Amino acid sequence: MKILAPNDWEIKKLIYLVLTTLLAIIDLFWFESLGINVSYLQNLVGFVFLTFIPGFLILRICKIHIGLVESLLYSIAISIAFIYAVGLFANFVLPQLGITRPISTIPIISVMSIFTLILTVIAYIRDKEFISQPVQFNIKELLSPFYLLAMLLPVLTILGTQMVNAYQNNIVLLIMLGTIASIVGMVSFNLIPEKTYPILLITIAISLKLFLSLSSLHLFGHDIHIQYYFQHIVLQNGFWDWSIPDNYNSCLSLVMLSPIYSLVAGIKEVWIFKIVFPILSSILPLALYGIYRYQVEAKIAFLATFLFMSIPGGILSLDSSPGREVSAKLYIALLILLMVEKKLSNIQKCVLAIIFIISLVFTHYSSAYMLIALFSIGWIILQLAKQPKINNLWKRFLKFDLFECSNSSESLSYSILNIAIISLLLIIGLTWYMSVSSASAFNAIVNMGNKVFEGLTGFLDTTTREQVALSGLGIGFLKVDILSKIFRILQYITEIYIVVGFFAMLLKSNQLRFQKHFIALSVSAALFLFNSIFLPGFSANLGMRRIYGFTLIFLAPFCIYGAKIIWHGIVWLFNYALKINTNWQSVYSINNSYLPVMTLTVLIPYFLFISGFVPAVSKAYCEVQELNSSAIALGPYRTDRNAFNQMEISAADRLWDIIPANARVSADLYSSTLLWEQQLKRVTTISQSGYIPKDSYIFLRSWNIKNDELLVRLGYAFGTHVNLTKRPTLFDRLKQSDEIYDNGGARILAPADTE
Repeated sequence: MKILAPNDWEIKKLIYLVLTTLLAIIDLFWFESLGINVSYLQNLVGFVFLTFIPGFLILRICKIHIGLVESLLYSIAISIAFIYAVGLFANFVLPQLGITRPISTIPIISVMSIFTLILTVIAYIRDKEFISQPVQFNIKELLSPFYLLAMLLPVLTILGTQMVNAYQNNIVLLIMLGTIASIVGMVSFNLIPEKTYPILLITIAISLKLFLSLSSLHLFGHDIHIQYYFQHIVLQNGFWDWSIPDNYNSCLSLVMLSPIYSLVAGIKEVWIFKIVFPILSSILPLALYGIYRYQVEAKIAFLATFLFMSIPGGILSLDSSPGREVSAKLYIALLILLMVEKKLSNIQKCVLAIIFIISLVFTHYSSAYMLIALFSIGWIILQLAKQPKINNLWKRFLKFDLFECSNSSESLSYSILNIAIISLLLIIGLTWYMSVSSASAFNAIVNMGNKVFEGLTGFLDTTTREQVALSGLGIGFLKVDILSKIFRILQYITEIYIVVGFFAMLLKSNQLRFQKHFIALSVSAALFLFNSIFLPGFSANLGMRRIYGFTLIFLAPFCIYGAKIIWHGIVWLFNYALKINTNWQSVYSINNSYLPVMTLTVLIPYFLFISGFVPAVSKAYCEVQELNSSAIALGPYRTDRNAFNQMEISAADRLWDIIPANARVSADLYSSTLLWEQQLKRVTTISQSGYIPKDSYIFLRSWNIKNDELLVRLGYAFGTHVNLTKRPTLFDRLKQSDEIYDNGGARILAPADTE
């Protein structure tokens, strides 16, 4: 079976697709304006148009024809960049023409249509001579058991999340996670053909992202509510106010991408975060698989990608918000893919690299800063490797050239990791972050540097480091429960594998297929991770899970390679100790059994812990439930969670109609996140002191009412439960306020009578 991407079709067929889709969007919008309900069709056509069409056209303009998987990856990333550009043009140019609400339906569809038609004309002129290859399509292959199994996963996820929301029954989700684990096991035993790996990876990723986003009736998480607020005010005002001093306001992934999807595709704002963003972010593992596949065999690439999907900060985490961080990681992954792939010319790589760099800066500030650091260190490492003295010293001890590469075509990849690209990334990043949002994103990195510098005086003080980083080093191991101990052991094993594989790669780089610029960036990532662990205050500002997910883009393959080294060492020691004489075929067979052993004993159990499968089945507490959002999504559902029922959502909407325009509202930590969606600046989270101003309204959710408990703030996203019966002052403050709204699931209290 061979399926061509639209950018590999005959140009007339592509133009027909573009014009048909564009006319369908206009017609469907017209039908909706007449009161004819075509919302589902509008959602589908709008999503396809925004996600693929601009990218395919720009690929044709660049004369890029590289196969289905990479074409899909590049087209989605380019389409997002196109949406950014259209949004910025509309926001700043249309007001000059007297249009006061540029980010609204008619202006955005009009501008999008005009620019799409311009791209279509240019694509025809540039690439009309391209001859499409004949398509061989076998429907029976799509009906093979492995493809059907892949398609079953999202179905199980959607059904399972509906059962969780309706009946608090997680059995179908447990079956889905068990099926994913079984698929990974079958891959390690060579029971699944290699050609199905890409479709398996993307369906697993979609299933895991929807598993998180759909496991509640509303948005689920912490930062996601703040992200919702910033895209909401753009839609509410009809324009983006680029001067609002907040880091989130500098992310076009929030203030442009989400509103434009909502306007063009007619998708409600909540569902942009619950469905559209998770689907878009699900292609990240496919990009990672492409990076690894160019350098290692397919099975190792699959397992390395699956490891990345399993870690905290990977796919299975709401901390990796699909609106910002995962989208940014996609652009980072595609930049690395440009380095290792061999089908594009230097000019094509540079054009795509510039698009991806600009888009990365627009998408997420922290990821852009981390990539600037990573590229800079990687470039310095490559320059040092070229120095004769350093290379001769390395060769004297290890008998080979530093970063020696047997592949002569690798020189093409240097068009990405060079001083010009790094300078462009730095200039665009600093210009953007110093210009928008009152330089909030720029000030954030300056403040982080100051905190790290100040923290150097307390280098040995463990309180200056994130708890996640300390637990990763083994601190506090003896104090945790048995299930948490098992989880930590699995975490430590993966860390040991990565360290062993990383150093083995350095010592044997001339014997492996890893390309030298990828090695340089991997060394840079390892140094970045090391500093995050040991520099005081470093991980606390960026977030250890975010940093670990960022660096594992480069380090994940070394986990599999490290497992191989350790397994071979164990086999050799075993044979040596018992003086077993085996023929070379037996030794080869035993040495190559490391993948099934590693997968069954480490990779799959680690995934089942991280996903929450083990705590849910055992009904026992495990610290992974505090580490990862997926574990919370599987229950237990009678504990307090950052997920809301319909009565709480209705009360939050009703609140702002009841209280005066400038009134403030106090709420506990979880309630605050819900209220942030509409009025971020008017919500005060109750602190550990329990103080509530007497002129403040109070919002109580179901958990607060039924259990007489509030989750008071301890840190940015962390809190502790306080029982009201044990806090008389707080309890009396609530009693001083009259109820002005109560729907049986949430309650709004008026301010106290006097100050």
